[in-house]
Formats: sequence, C-alpha cells, structure tokens
Amino acid sequence: MEKVLYVDDDLSNLKSFKAQFRREFNIDVAESASEAMKLVSENEYVIVLSDQRMPVKTGVDFFKDLKEKSPKAMRVLVTAYADIAAVIDAVNLGEVFRYLSKPWGENEMRATLKDAVDIYKLNEESELDTNYFLYKASHDIRGPLASVMGLVNLAIDDIDKQEEVGNYLTLMQDSLQRLDSTIGEILDVNAIGLREVLDKEIDFEVILANIFRGLAFLPGFNEVEFSTHIECDAPVFCDENILKSIIYNLVSNAVKFKSRNPLVQISIVSRGGKTDITVKDNGVGFLISETNVIFKPFKRLGNEKPGSGLGLYILKIGAEKIGASINCTSEVNVGTEFVVTLKE
Repeated sequence: MEKVLYVDDDLSNLKSFKAQFRREFNIDVAESASEAMKLVSENEYVIVLSDQRMPVKTGVDFFKDLKEKSPKAMRVLVTAYADIAAVIDAVNLGEVFRYLSKPWGENEMRATLKDAVDIYKLNEESELDTNYFLYKASHDIRGPLASVMGLVNLAIDDIDKQEEVGNYLTLMQDSLQRLDSTIGEILDVNAIGLREVLDKEIDFEVILANIFRGLAFLPGFNEVEFSTHIECDAPVFCDENILKSIIYNLVSNAVKFKSRNPLVQISIVSRGGKTDITVKDNGVGFLISETNVIFKPFKRLGNEKPGSGLGLYILKIGAEKIGASINCTSEVNVGTEFVVTLKE
C-alpha cells in the first residue's frame, strides 16, 4: 500500500482520516510541521496532506520545506475558503498538487488520493508516452481553471465588497495567464512535432528583436541587462520558426531564473559552417546532478518559479528536429550557460 502522511494540529481530524482510509493506504499522522518533517526524513511518502491553519507554521510554508526535502511527494492542502489567497498562490507556485475545502467529503478525498497516486506513478516513468503527456497537460490546465472557478464563487458571495472582488480578479488574472502559457507551450510541442523543416536564410537581429518584444510582459524583464553579439562569416540557413522557439525558450528561462543584478548574455557566432548560439546568465542555476532531468517534460526543479515545465522540453525537441546539439553547464547561485550548435 502507498504511504500517506496527514499533518493537522486537530487530532480528531487525523483519527477520522486514518479510520476511513487505513485499509487502502499505509497512513502516518503528525500534529505539527516539525513532527511531520521528522517522519519525512525517515520515510518516503507518495502523498502528504496538510491543514493550512496550524500553529507555528502554515500548511503552505510546510509544503515549501517539504518540496526541498521530498520533491516527489504529491502535496494536498486542506483549507477553509478564508485562506483562499494563500492556496491559490501555493497552487500557482507548484507547491500544491490540489487543495480540498473543509470539511472534505469521503468520496472527494478518495478521488483526490487516487489521482495523486496515479500522477506519482506516472512521474516515476522515465520515458514520455502519449498518455503521460495528456494526463500531465490536463492536470496543469485544470489547476488554474479550478482556482478561477473557486474565485468566481467567492466574488459572487462578496459582490458588494469592492476591495475583496478586486483582489479576486487579480488572482483570476494570474491563473488565466498561467493557463494561457501552458496551452501555448502544448501547442508549440505539437507544432514542432508535426511541422516540416523549411530552411531559409536567418536574420538573427530580427529574430532577437521579435523575441524581446514577446518577452517584455514577463515579470522582471525590465530589470535584466542584456548584451548581444552576432558574428557570421556566411549566411545561416535553418527553419526560422523552430530556431526562434529555441532561442525564445533559452532567453525566457534566463529571465525567469534571474538573481539580483540580472545579466543575460546572448552570443551567436557562425564560422566554417558551424553556428553556436550561447545564452549565459548569472541566475540561480541548478545542480549538475539535475542536468539529466531538465529536458524532460513537466519536470520542475526544486527552486523553479511558476511554469509548465515544458520550456526546455520544447528546446530539446526543436533541436532534435533541426539536427542541432545542446550543451549545458550550471552552478547554483552562479548561473547557467546553454550552447546550441547548428551544423551545416
């Protein structure tokens, strides 16, 4: 049976959960975040549930710590509508797989646990198949949709409270932007897979100008100092749309993972029939041991900001489509460098 941990300072809730699901899951319970973290250090849990309102540390804050300690565990937050803003933030940041409103019903809880187990098992698979992609994509679409629907209900209830409704609309906007981004990236994956490669002469200056315009909406974009260098000893021919998608994802990644005083250096050098496209940043970086997972779809590193987890996968399949190679080096709190090499 799958191991499940439920954290709640209300002992009666823990007893009720254990009584209802003890025949289906191997259940541990904890009455505080500190007690739960001790159990996590000694066990590998498929699902961890937590109440939001606990003394000392909230459920959302507990899940932030848990994500670092046990990134594979599926996290389910149990909360009242009064805490909806914190919940939506946690969902959008990828801290929470799903949230349940109090008091939860047995059927709703059982369905949530089943979904969590299914996704946990799919995450364990090393290779992408169609079912995995569709399952994960539908989950990433349903998350923000569920958030918006919950906020709409709150807005209706508080229709006479102008300030509260304004806050709900802001949260809705954030969720819908996340949804739009996810759908756009899924369409990019599909387009790259289906399209025929059409080579044409590339104008890198035009491509970069278009990319900068497209990324101007990203939070923190205006804080980044960009430097560009283009040097080509002969015309470069490639599929323009795929190449633009590759560079776009490299640059957007650098912006999303920026640190203080962010700098992004873009270098495009073509000599002797070989073209190197280098994007280097001084951002948060990642561990070398994580290099083998960053190009997999829907994989989010522990320090990753909101996103679908598809950007670098799109980069990978685009590079494969045009016969390019990718080299990546990174160091935590120092930065990351990607080099995409096009060959004649």
